[in-house]
Amino acid sequence: MKPGARSFTGALKLIISFLLYSFALISHAQGINAVNLTYMAEDYPPANYIENGEIKGASVDILKLVWKKLGVPEQPIKIVPWARGYLLVQKKKNTVLFSMSRTKEREHLFKWVGPIFRSRQVIVGLTDSPIKIDSLEDAEKYTIGTIRDDVCENTLISAGFDRKKLHSVTSLEQNISKLLLKRVDLICHSEASIRDVIKMKNQNAPQFKTIFVVTEKGNYYAFHKDSQNDLIRSFQLALDELEPERREILKRSNMTP
Repeated sequence: MKPGARSFTGALKLIISFLLYSFALISHAQGINAVNLTYMAEDYPPANYIENGEIKGASVDILKLVWKKLGVPEQPIKIVPWARGYLLVQKKKNTVLFSMSRTKEREHLFKWVGPIFRSRQVIVGLTDSPIKIDSLEDAEKYTIGTIRDDVCENTLISAGFDRKKLHSVTSLEQNISKLLLKRVDLICHSEASIRDVIKMKNQNAPQFKTIFVVTEKGNYYAFHKDSQNDLIRSFQLALDELEPERREILKRSNMTP
């Protein structure tokens, strides 16, 4: 081999070694960052919920696959009321909240990984109710149960709804009970979540009906806005590479990709 060729080969090996070493350092740093995060979710079946002390749901199963893809051991997940988690992920660094609908109003507040799934936010009433809604304006005259700081509540407020007409609580179960007792005229929530909570609570599903579709949004893992871009990219890349698995999990949960 000529001296020039040997020199070129040696330089190429050095560059490759340096790149591999740099990649290893970056991967290690990303792994540490992922471990140092605080993961939070609300009780929001079928996406994420607690059952017999165990945290379950499609978003949880997908997140576990992402961790595995990144070489990160499974991390603790805290189930918290939505309003609390929503406040914490804005104020406290190294936090993640899921599953969050990605909206124009929230866009700049967080860094996003997803979509995990899509969900329809709907207005639901009792089957024997005579209420008919053809537009959001039609709904303004009724009392509506919502979740504090939830996408459905925020959408209604942005549309100009009187806050006094919105009965804001911390859980879907509370709103279903209030609807059954006719303490509110309607409730506004994720359609899939209403279906699953009714099923889990052994309620009579035919007594509920969807009256109006408010919006349909992608749901994401929402990271604190100061999270490192490299970390977000690594999570997103891992999720993208798990597309077949994501779709299969959502199919089993009767959810929309």
